[in-house]
Amino acid sequence: MRSKYFVIVFFALFAISLLAPASYAKDKFELRIIAVQIGAKSPNFSEERYPHIKFLYTPELTVRPEDPNAEKVVNAASLGLAEKPVRFNGQPEFLAKLSDSDWDIRKLIFVTDGIGTVAWAGTDKFEKLSDCYNASIKQNLEEAIKVTFKKGKPAEINQKKSLDLTKVEDLKGDFALNIKMPAMTLSDIKGEKVELSSLVENGTPALIFFFTVPETLNLDKTPDGSGAASPKDFMKAMQEAAKLGAEQKKHLLYRIENQFFNHDPYKAKK
Repeated sequence: MRSKYFVIVFFALFAISLLAPASYAKDKFELRIIAVQIGAKSPNFSEERYPHIKFLYTPELTVRPEDPNAEKVVNAASLGLAEKPVRFNGQPEFLAKLSDSDWDIRKLIFVTDGIGTVAWAGTDKFEKLSDCYNASIKQNLEEAIKVTFKKGKPAEINQKKSLDLTKVEDLKGDFALNIKMPAMTLSDIKGEKVELSSLVENGTPALIFFFTVPETLNLDKTPDGSGAASPKDFMKAMQEAAKLGAEQKKHLLYRIENQFFNHDPYKAKK
């Protein structure tokens, strides 16, 4: 009888484990996450909510006024797959030049090994980040993470390969693979200059994400209806809260914390 009890308990726990959210934090390796906001720091989010992410910024990178998509960039949803890439001017030069290609720099993802060699590159196109796929090398982000982080396998350096930003039409899915992560001078939260190389060539593999925060999306606040003057106003506030909450959870920053570390930024203390 006791053996049957243990069998039932075992299968119950196994079933629960299958339903539990996936979290890379449970694996035997450390994820180093670097998130680079395109443009100056947005007032619409607080870094404190995202304890597993190192934030950097590109305040000298601006949308080209003549770009027909320029007015759309401020409302660029993280999963806006139908949007066309937006062109940028300024620094870092690598990002400005790359924006002339078919790559949408607002959704870039790179995986680098411990010495800064690019092991994987892709874009944020799926709600589940680990599904992001690079068709050129037939590998998704989850596979790249397991090889680079868990197994500690360094990327092979291609000594004959170089990055030619004058031929942006040739920048296909494998354009940055097996070369050093392109040099970029970025700014930290205090406005101080930071060389990206100093963060990716220090012996620890890294995931580097690029993102935007739409001006219309506040990642910090959710209306609670506490100031409603009537039940109708309260219901309206609740509907707005539900809509905003759904948009917040679509954003890249929430998905990184939730999917990689099983951490909910909105349940954390401010």
